[in-house]
Amino acid sequence: MHAPTSKNIIMVRLGFFGTAVLVAGLALFPNLSLPEPMILRGFADKVYHVIGCAILVVLAVEGWSLARRLVILALPLAFSLEWIQALIPGRGIHIADSVANVVGVSFAIIFLMSLGRWTKSRRPNHIVCKGGSLHSRD
Repeated sequence: MHAPTSKNIIMVRLGFFGTAVLVAGLALFPNLSLPEPMILRGFADKVYHVIGCAILVVLAVEGWSLARRLVILALPLAFSLEWIQALIPGRGIHIADSVANVVGVSFAIIFLMSLGRWTKSRRPNHIVCKGGSLHSRD
């Protein structure tokens, strides 16, 4: 697997921040009602929670090598985000939403592990020496 370029990492990080702003805005906006497709009738909200949290974790792990070590912090954060909503007028606490957030984080971890992205280093396969020449790490 090739190491990502700095341009790719920047794009992934921008995607992470854009998604984080979107998820936080949707989570904290008072009296928000999202569309509910017929196929998801009754639990579209939970699906949105799972997808949002999963995307955030995947983008975080792909954008920062340290994120893989810190993603365990995403589990309590995913759970507590729902409790923060209790402070917003027109919003409330829904335990099922907290569980959906944690499921999204868990799905992302399983997805990354299945791709081998959880344990592999994303450092380039070469290093730059003082003379400017490239030498393989292998």
